[in-house]
Amino acid sequence: MQGRAYLDQIAGTISEGILVTNANLHLPDLVDVARRGVPVVLCLWERPDAPPEGLPCVAVNFREAGRIATRHLLELGHKTIGVIVGGSASGVPAAADRGRRVPDDLSIVGITDIHLASDTRPTLTTVAIPTADAAGLAVELLNALREAGGRIDDAARVRTASLPQLVVRGTTAPARERATRRAARSRLD
Repeated sequence: MQGRAYLDQIAGTISEGILVTNANLHLPDLVDVARRGVPVVLCLWERPDAPPEGLPCVAVNFREAGRIATRHLLELGHKTIGVIVGGSASGVPAAADRGRRVPDDLSIVGITDIHLASDTRPTLTTVAIPTADAAGLAVELLNALREAGGRIDDAARVRTASLPQLVVRGTTAPARERATRRAARSRLD
């Protein structure tokens, strides 16, 4: 069953409220469900500075997570920093496919601190998103909405989870000098 059909089925029939963490649902569909009187809360909203129109949410500051990751790399002396969106755990094998060793030749920082981050080899340095905090705030907000019949003060519609935290593991190390890197690359060729 797909997004809108699932929302229509559960809205007001088998649930007293909906807590959404699935980014595959369309905001207009969620707003429509909320207008029908079913409390809806978005959890892990990525824009604390721009809450969604008409929906209560718990925001997580992903922009700050990016700053934390970048600051960590700069503090290690890295001057060339790239951003790759997608599965950061796949960065280690992708680097190996190109003859690069992590963290000897390059450093990788992921964002979210998924369980897989501590299972990779080397273990993945990440910026942990406070998902437990966000979930707790979302449940509190959903309960407040339920108790208030789906209506809540505008000032209380947006709650912000605590700040992301750097978790240093094995995929970051101080940057090496260019000459050392060139020598390492020539050994690989």
